[in-house]
Amino acid sequence: MSLHLSGANLMPNADKANILLVDDRADKLLAFSSILEPLGQNIITANSGEEALRQVLAHDFAVILLDVHMPGMSGLETAALIRGRKKSAHTPVIFITAYADEMHTAQGYSLGAVDYILSPVVPEILRTKVQVFIDLFQMTQQVRRQAEERVALAKEQMARAAAEEARRRSSFLAEAGAVLASSLDLETTLARVSRLVIPFLADLCVLTLDDAQGKQQQTRVAWAEPGNEPIVRTRSLDTLPNAAMREAIGRVLAGGEVELVSDATSWRIASSPEDADGPEPHFGLHAAAIFPLRARGRALGALFLALGPFGREYGRADVELASDLAGRVAIALDNALLLGREQAARAELERSNNELDAFAYIVSHDLKEPLRGIHNYSQFLIQDYADKLDEAGATKLHTLMRLTRRMQSMLDSLFYYSRVGRQDLALQEVDLQQVLQEALDLLHVRIQDSGVQICLPRPLPRLLADQTRIGEVFANLIVNAIKYNDKADKRVEIGFSEIASAHGEGCAPVFYVKDNGIGIDTRHRESIFQIFKRLHGRDEYGGGVGAGLTIVKKIIERHGGHIWIESTPGEGSTFHFTLSPTAGHSLQTP
Repeated sequence: MSLHLSGANLMPNADKANILLVDDRADKLLAFSSILEPLGQNIITANSGEEALRQVLAHDFAVILLDVHMPGMSGLETAALIRGRKKSAHTPVIFITAYADEMHTAQGYSLGAVDYILSPVVPEILRTKVQVFIDLFQMTQQVRRQAEERVALAKEQMARAAAEEARRRSSFLAEAGAVLASSLDLETTLARVSRLVIPFLADLCVLTLDDAQGKQQQTRVAWAEPGNEPIVRTRSLDTLPNAAMREAIGRVLAGGEVELVSDATSWRIASSPEDADGPEPHFGLHAAAIFPLRARGRALGALFLALGPFGREYGRADVELASDLAGRVAIALDNALLLGREQAARAELERSNNELDAFAYIVSHDLKEPLRGIHNYSQFLIQDYADKLDEAGATKLHTLMRLTRRMQSMLDSLFYYSRVGRQDLALQEVDLQQVLQEALDLLHVRIQDSGVQICLPRPLPRLLADQTRIGEVFANLIVNAIKYNDKADKRVEIGFSEIASAHGEGCAPVFYVKDNGIGIDTRHRESIFQIFKRLHGRDEYGGGVGAGLTIVKKIIERHGGHIWIESTPGEGSTFHFTLSPTAGHSLQTP
């Protein structure tokens, strides 16, 4: 059964072709519908030219049967308007008329009519002619659907390929990030980067670093040997043998812009054909791209990528990916260079410190003897010529002896400070509680005279340390706490706290010596560890040469630990210190 639609009240079956019948007489529309119903298609009727135009706007038709003589808008006028619309310009139109003169025939064909049928119509002829256009319409629709399916399939394949390519590029950048972050060694970074891009981005990679004077100082070359499974080889070069390549890299270093080389067939790394069997790439290049390596506003070098005899080309996406990689490589190389400079500076500082320690040792040792002679000679003059010296002379000699004693003390401290840095530690497992008690026994008289109260919340643990040196640490910190305390109720607390070890080996101790003395201002908390540095007058808090805390810091650092201060002026100070990770394994108290 066909679908007979009048007006636009019903939706036609989308699987069937649409036929439009246009006539102002309802009996003729009914007759034509009955004739065409056996074709099994969608039949849509319209009783005027205006109604026909509305239907043409709403639907696509395989064929339109149009009455020539209609009141109002004639069939010829309706056909002209249908043909004037782009979408329906090629829709077949069959005119139906009771008579056809030459004028109407010529006009109808000029408006795109495909045929005339005289009324009354012969049903078999009408069905046959309409069936032809239905078949043609359905074949056209099938071809269109197939074309749309092929376009959709091509778009899907392109989208899938683009997604896969984006995934590959993301994976490549992720791998590049992991490779660049895996080492801060410059040589290792150069080697890994040069191998990274082969063969994903290039068949040949040249990574060159620039020194401050614009001269190439390090060059790493990597390439893929042709074959089913390309073999990546690398080597270092002092300079590039190819002049054109050197000039191109020089331009990129100077201008900081990417340079593309469309024809690099004359560029070779090997200096002669005899190098073909040697450890150098001997194949010709096809195209190349050179990227500047810039970090923190300065040029570090250039990344040269080239394609060889494998038939690839550089596209826009490849250049963008390589530019992204070049930025990451520049940051990694800059970090490696910074680390190298830092390590060199640290080595130079250590060498200078060793030389300074050696100089301090020699100076303090060699000055002690003449200084002792001055002191003894001054004492001899006082003893043997006391009755011959007036009061002013005796005062000057006593001042000379006092100054020599102070100088002697400073030289002793300097001598000891230099020895702490030069002598090896005698590490052994020691009982820190016993070490502390021995230090307190040596300071017994000073503690008693000062009236200070020593508080030990709990016994100290056993750990690996140099017993003599650690005893000096406690002694110096206790003396410092006693010296800079003008309170009536002087207190010094010595103990430790337990913190989780950063090495995952249980707990490590943080030792402290706490007093309630004058305290230390924030701006002086680091400078007090400098040798001969004093924050107060020489005699204001019991004299001294200002080397005790410097020696403490050096001993602790020799043990692999560090020391720091918490203090509030007027409320006292707390010196915290740690020892090496191995020193904190055991926290068992005696």
